[in-house]
Amino acid sequence: MEIRARYVIVGFFTLAVILGGFAFVYWLQTTGGSGKRAVYDVRFSNTVSGLSKGSPVLFNGIRVGEVTGLRLVPNNPRAVDAVIAIDETAPVRSDTLVSLEFQGLTGIAAVTLTGGADNAPPLPAPPGGGAPILVASEAAGETVGESARHVLQRLDKILAENSADLRSIVSNVQSFSEALGRNSGKVDNIIAGLERMTSGGKGSGIFYSLNAIPAPANPARLGKQVAVGDPVALMVYDSDKLLLQNLSGQVESFNTAKWSDTLPKLMQAKIVQSFENAGALGEVNRPIDGVTPDYQLLTEVRRFQIVQGAQAVAEVEISAKLVAGDGRIVAVRVFSAKEAVQSKEDAEAARALSAAFGTVASSLIGWTRDALAEPAAAAAAPAEPAAQHADAEKAESKETKRPSRKR
Repeated sequence: MEIRARYVIVGFFTLAVILGGFAFVYWLQTTGGSGKRAVYDVRFSNTVSGLSKGSPVLFNGIRVGEVTGLRLVPNNPRAVDAVIAIDETAPVRSDTLVSLEFQGLTGIAAVTLTGGADNAPPLPAPPGGGAPILVASEAAGETVGESARHVLQRLDKILAENSADLRSIVSNVQSFSEALGRNSGKVDNIIAGLERMTSGGKGSGIFYSLNAIPAPANPARLGKQVAVGDPVALMVYDSDKLLLQNLSGQVESFNTAKWSDTLPKLMQAKIVQSFENAGALGEVNRPIDGVTPDYQLLTEVRRFQIVQGAQAVAEVEISAKLVAGDGRIVAVRVFSAKEAVQSKEDAEAARALSAAFGTVASSLIGWTRDALAEPAAAAAAPAEPAAQHADAEKAESKETKRPSRKR
């Protein structure tokens, strides 16, 4: 009897420990260990699949209670009320947001509460009594699949309403792609031009310049002030490209070679430098605001390119006008020069063009000096004929005054 009584005592003790453990775990999961509970009704307007009694209630991510009951609303077939019991100290206000959050891969739902403004009023109690009611958002309770289905439905509606516009867009894209296919060669040229413009092409850093003529040994100055105006050029020459006229007569640019500036600006700078080296005139410069020069030298680029043929030739042709300060054209002339190109290298093409330009610049400077020297000589020339005319008048006067001899 004593042995059997011991077994009974041990069994009761073991059972009490197990029940105590379960009670302790339940107490931690439900009441949180201490504190009073506040009861609220949460109204959902959608399905609450995954939500059950004992599901956690989170306030700003912290567990504050659990769901104690679920019931349908008799007068509203779409609504579901969830009864929650949470810590009384949780700051539930009238603007507290309610939604469902699905946790983990099992899809267990939890009621989530999000706090609002600090000065929001507390949640009022219903007029008929009972627990205060929190209204969940319309999207609460939607699963990922349901949300995707609703998005697809809206997208389908948008596509149906704009089907005509979408067909027009597809037709325009097709027309554009066909036009792009027909002009693929031009597109390649445009892209290649953009690469050269943005220094993205091969050898885009190779630049060439023109040579000014050297200074003579003993220059004689005329003391004139000449302004070299901006050269006029067609659009094909108003760039930094070295140009090539092929056998078909078409003008195209070299792939890698460029001038150090646009051709008109570079040519203007080298003409001014050549005049300064020659020292044939007084002051030579670009046009300056507020300064009226004695003469202006106006130039126009007519040809400045490599011409292909049996023997490639660099051709330079420039027309020049010398205009006086009063707007009178003093002289006009066209200068041209050619220089043989010895190879197909870009550097050789630049050398030949620079040599032809040097010939033109040398002729231009000599012609300008001669044209400016002629007015000075013409101004001094009339003085001598006037003196001779006065001497003739004196001789004639003496002859008339001389008495005639008698025979």
